[in-house]
Amino acid sequence: ALILTTLLVWHLVFSRSLAVEYFMFLPLIWAAFRYQQRGAITAAMFTSCLSGIGTVMGSGPFTNADPRLSLILLQAFVGIGSVTSLVLAASHSEYRKAEGFLAKSQAHLGVIFNQVAVGIYETDLNGILLLLNDKFCGMLGRAKHDIAGSKVFDLLYEEDIPKLKQIYEALPFSVEPQMAELRFCHAHGSIVWFSCCFSVMRDLEQKPGFAIAVVLEITDRK
Repeated sequence: ALILTTLLVWHLVFSRSLAVEYFMFLPLIWAAFRYQQRGAITAAMFTSCLSGIGTVMGSGPFTNADPRLSLILLQAFVGIGSVTSLVLAASHSEYRKAEGFLAKSQAHLGVIFNQVAVGIYETDLNGILLLLNDKFCGMLGRAKHDIAGSKVFDLLYEEDIPKLKQIYEALPFSVEPQMAELRFCHAHGSIVWFSCCFSVMRDLEQKPGFAIAVVLEITDRK
């Protein structure tokens, strides 16, 4: 398909007296993104050969009364096109490698997130639950899909809600993690005591984005 496209573009550029020489960039760009560096090199060599043949035959946009000038124009065009194609291929290749590494890291963190021995949950700064690990849900006897999207305050024992709200109000301005012992309501109606550590996660501009809580059950101590 790439060779056929290159031949069609070459025919369009070198068989008509139109200023469409930059159409030759199309197969080069396609090769860079589709076949990466190997394809970019192959396409650049093929395009260079075809362009040279067309110019020697006296057709195409690079033909000039002075043969030397024709070759200079052709070489400049081919050089620019080849370098552009190779740079695009290299950039795209690095992007795909980074994307694969990111996906692998996310999968690795996901396994750790759900297999640690402590409960972990993430909320926005208003307390809406965004992420929960299996351990946290198990300690409350609740299904993840039942509580995701609700407010963490709704899971607390009523008397501890003001205490947690005070922590959330202070989180955006705090540097150190906030510690607290809080009572949560189990799905069966019993009270579960947690030792909680709250931290705020910030973006690159140091603006607070969301809160993460790590909780350890301490009901047996109470």
